[in-house]
Amino acid sequence: MEKNQLDKMASDGLGESKYGVKQLLAAVYVIIILGVFPLIYHDYYFDIMSFKYTFYYITTLIFIILFLIISIAQGNIKWRLLFDFSKKKMRLSIPEVSLLAFALIAIISTVQSDFKYEAFWGNEGRYTGCFLLLLYCISLILVSKSFKMKRWILTLFLLSGMLVCLFGITDFFKMDILNFKVKMEPGQYDIFASTIGNVNSYTSYVALVMAISAVMFSSEKIFWKAFLYYICMIVSFFAILMGVSDNAYLALGTLFGFLPLYLFKSRFGVRRYVLILTSFTGVIYGMDIINKLFADKVMKIDGILQTLLGFSKLEYIVLLMVILSGLVYTIGYFTRNKNDELGHIWQIIWLVFVLSIIAAVVFALYDVNVSKHVERYGGLSAYLQFSDDWGTHRGYNWRIGVENYSRLSAIHKIFGYGPDTYGILTHFNNYTDMVMKYGEVYDSAHNEYLQYFITMGPLSLLSYMVFIISSGVRMVKRSKGDICVIAVLFAVVCYAVQAVVNISVPIVAPIMFILLAIGLAGTRDI
Repeated sequence: MEKNQLDKMASDGLGESKYGVKQLLAAVYVIIILGVFPLIYHDYYFDIMSFKYTFYYITTLIFIILFLIISIAQGNIKWRLLFDFSKKKMRLSIPEVSLLAFALIAIISTVQSDFKYEAFWGNEGRYTGCFLLLLYCISLILVSKSFKMKRWILTLFLLSGMLVCLFGITDFFKMDILNFKVKMEPGQYDIFASTIGNVNSYTSYVALVMAISAVMFSSEKIFWKAFLYYICMIVSFFAILMGVSDNAYLALGTLFGFLPLYLFKSRFGVRRYVLILTSFTGVIYGMDIINKLFADKVMKIDGILQTLLGFSKLEYIVLLMVILSGLVYTIGYFTRNKNDELGHIWQIIWLVFVLSIIAAVVFALYDVNVSKHVERYGGLSAYLQFSDDWGTHRGYNWRIGVENYSRLSAIHKIFGYGPDTYGILTHFNNYTDMVMKYGEVYDSAHNEYLQYFITMGPLSLLSYMVFIISSGVRMVKRSKGDICVIAVLFAVVCYAVQAVVNISVPIVAPIMFILLAIGLAGTRDI
């Protein structure tokens, strides 16, 4: 190894002699967050969020403190963190810079808040105050700098995820095998699932499991490994549907919509995509059979799933997909000696198709909400037309959130009202109206991006979006064919899309941030 390479390893704190202990520490921390954290609970659902939050921040603080102690003991703490004046270049990547900007804005937002204590701890919301956001940022950077990406960590994540999914499936069948719902009000039985809690959070977590298992299956050529990934994928399909939460379909649409952009570079990838799509239609059909045979023993189905199961030609769609899958695999068998690569033409064609779908949806939204051509879209208008009742009252929640933001002072419009203080705003401005109209109190915007915009200002939203997008770009460009990095990328994208209608909670968000951290770790040069 050349001297300049050795110098680089030493300067970055990544040399094996100095890096091994921190790498081990990061590995232990990642194992806890991805493998143990999803499964733990204390008093069932009654304290599930506060307990997981406490477990997470204590574990993360221990990790950060030990990491700093080891760094000081090794003598490789670098004060010139952001800029190397000798080489006139940034030491940090764009994702790291944007994440640090997000953390800095969170601090400023807290300092200028009228409710500093609540903004710091997030105790009037979902605990996602400045304190927790800083833990997300610091732990992500430390893990991305020290963890060594290996397939085993995703295997562990999927193993833990299967336990969560299977428990969630038993909840759908009203089995309650761990007695989570014994002391609950009957009217709340269907609101919670597995060891995650609220069904929206549950499907958000399952989306991560689904994306990783599907991507790993899509590229695995060793039969027994592909079979295991396939089983994980099928279980996650059933689990996300049985969560009976419409936000799941944003994640599903994202997976099926963007997966061809990765797979359609080869015939093998096309075959696997068709098989994945066929398997999903089979799962839908299976759900239809289950709902008919065990109607009195399963949760009530509504929303999009009810529409899918009520489609009269569902069995013909499944049959068509099975025939198509058999056809592409037959063609694959007879062309197995040909070059498997397809180039980029089919990826480009699919990209045009996806962009056309997105453009059509945008037009439909404009046509329904601005031009008022509601009648053109039949039953779809219920999903396209925004009103206070839209999205289980999300339309109302978003409207009052924007109205509250418009009333803020100039400084609060720049840096928000304070991290996780959305509930304080609605309490003072909308409490009577919320209770009288829907009998509900909103302490979150039910939209992560709108939540950041209102509580921390537009700069926080911009820095967060730059962080997510630049992280994705970095993983695409520097994955070097590592399927684990690509799997993490799809998991993060699925999470990011469904976050448009969901809440960031310290049950799922810590898992997403650590997955993103190990994905970025897989892009390091060394």
